[in-house]
Amino acid sequence: MLCLFSQLALAAVTFKDVSPNHPAYDSVSNVVNVYGIMSGYDDNSFRGSENINRFQFAGVLASAMTYLERITGRNLVAARPTSDQFSDVPETHWAHKFVNAVANKYQVMGGFADGTFQGDKPLTRLELAVILGKIVYKVEGREKYTVNPYYEDVDRKHWAFKYVQKLVDMKMISPGGRLNGDEPVTRYEVAVAMDMFLQKLAPMMQSQLPSEVKSAIVYPDVPIAIEARWGGVVESASQTENWLFYGLGINTWRGVNFLGRNIIWELGLQFNSNPMIYLDAANPYTYHSLWENRYLAKLMTNFLLSPQLALTLGVEYLSLNNSFSPSSYLGLAFGGLVKIGLPCGLSPDIKLTYSIPPGKLESAPSSLGAPYGRFYFEMAQEIGLLGTTPQFILAVEDLLMGENKYSRFYDTFGLRFKL
Repeated sequence: MLCLFSQLALAAVTFKDVSPNHPAYDSVSNVVNVYGIMSGYDDNSFRGSENINRFQFAGVLASAMTYLERITGRNLVAARPTSDQFSDVPETHWAHKFVNAVANKYQVMGGFADGTFQGDKPLTRLELAVILGKIVYKVEGREKYTVNPYYEDVDRKHWAFKYVQKLVDMKMISPGGRLNGDEPVTRYEVAVAMDMFLQKLAPMMQSQLPSEVKSAIVYPDVPIAIEARWGGVVESASQTENWLFYGLGINTWRGVNFLGRNIIWELGLQFNSNPMIYLDAANPYTYHSLWENRYLAKLMTNFLLSPQLALTLGVEYLSLNNSFSPSSYLGLAFGGLVKIGLPCGLSPDIKLTYSIPPGKLESAPSSLGAPYGRFYFEMAQEIGLLGTTPQFILAVEDLLMGENKYSRFYDTFGLRFKL
């Protein structure tokens, strides 16, 4: 489901050593004031030029994972959480809970072969790339990346190759030359990296960051999902009943700030084809058995109230293309989206909409008339399939025909893949 977290506005924190014209100013403001994953020092300084060590970054990372879970409603905990302990991180250590979270709960940052975490060591550029790359793969559910190396010093055999490649593919880091991955990263660099990372990852998780985020430094990729369906159509009035229905679809969505509100616009196009029986209005005892193509275009605005709930408003245009009684339908749609929890770890997205025409019903040669309303119910559950994580779709549609609103039911199931 499309998700959004609306954060209460708090008094913005500024730092005496981060001026408004500093290149990292917006990112520092975002990670401190909006995401709440970094902080400054008691003397009101950020000390962005200082290196960040592994303990400190574990705190930033644990906070970022918690923040992502909160705004998206998704559970990012590892499938099999561990309880490993590091010999140099006792339970009394200030960073123990953060290290435990990133190493055992989320399993995105590890230690060394000798059983230590070595948290006082500076975090390196390679370590940062590997950690962020792991989270991306966790979210995507697959490891897909460009195979031609982007850097001279990170070839295909390098232990961090697939993570570095992924971050370049996502346009988080620039390709070319040497990465110099053993160099330490500063607090400024971490602030910018985490800001870019969250701005990229939120749209990937069908979520939108709060409007308080200062001047986005990345342009989110427009997500696209394609789907294929199969099913049947039943219309009692015309005695249509078959299971030769098939369909294809494409959807895209984009989060925006509109009149001070965070919303997500969704555009969908669908093509369906199936045999139908049409009754002739001029000759009551005559029927037409034919093949019909359906074209549906919809533009929806989703007002997200919580990570699990959204209200939907939009327009739909439906065209029924056949040789006897072609007709079209423009409807105003409203409804909602909700994510629910079920036994066995299932958490499907539920969509329910109803659309009605704003104008007069058009005439049609069919005795049942033209479309006059549309109920749509969909349940979509993410599954694992051959290394990918498509959504399994189960949908029921009631297309109301004519002034008497005869029901034409479309029952379909299929898969939706995010590209």
